[in-house]
Amino acid sequence: MLIGGAGAGIAVLLMNGSGTGDGSDGRGRPSRSQQASDAGPTRPTGPGTAKPTAPATSSPSPGATGKVPAGYRLVSDPAGFVLAVPDGFTRTYENGRVYYSSQGKRFRIGVQLQERVPEGPLGAMRTADAEGPVHYPGYRQGQVTETTHNGLRAGRWEFVWDGGAHDGGPRYTYDLSWDEGGKMIDVWISSPVGSRTEAERHFDTALDAFRLPGA
Repeated sequence: MLIGGAGAGIAVLLMNGSGTGDGSDGRGRPSRSQQASDAGPTRPTGPGTAKPTAPATSSPSPGATGKVPAGYRLVSDPAGFVLAVPDGFTRTYENGRVYYSSQGKRFRIGVQLQERVPEGPLGAMRTADAEGPVHYPGYRQGQVTETTHNGLRAGRWEFVWDGGAHDGGPRYTYDLSWDEGGKMIDVWISSPVGSRTEAERHFDTALDAFRLPGA
C-alpha cells in the first residue's frame, strides 16, 4: 500500500478483513500492514507467511502480444485481474494480498482488491500517510497526491522507510489506489531507495497493463 511498495507491499487501510502490503503492510479501513516492505492501504493484520501459489496464466510472449515492453509478461491472476510483471518475478499470496517479487524480493509488486471505503481512495491514502510512522520504522518523505487512472479518480502515495530486518537498508514505495468494478483496487511496488527509478518503471508498466476481467 502498495512499492512495498512501499510496503509492497505499504500498509494501512483496511476494513477488518482486507489487507495490502509488501511483506509488511495491509489495507481495509485506512491503515497499512506492519513492517510492510510493500504497500497497500490496510490495517495491520500481523505478519503472515507468504505462500508460493499456482502460477498465474501467462500470455504468449511480450513481443508477440505487443502489449507490454520486452522483459515483461502479462499474467492473468487467479485473484481476478491482469497485469504485467517483469520476467522472472514469482507469485505469492499473503494476508489477502497478491505479490510478484524478484529473486531475493529486492523488488516487490503488490495488488489487493478490497471493499470500497467511504473516504474513497484518496482519503484512504491520506489516512495511510498519517499513520505511516506507526507502521513503518523510519517513515519519511511521505506524500499523497490526487491523480487519475484510466479516467478514474485515484490517490497516489509515495514514501521512504527503513526497511525490514532482511531488506538491507531503506526502501521506497509507490502506491496507487482507485475504485473500479465495485472494488477499491490497490497496486504498489517496493524497492531499495537506490533502485527507485527502475521500480517506478516496473510500477508504470504494471499499471498500464492492469485490467479486470471483461474490462
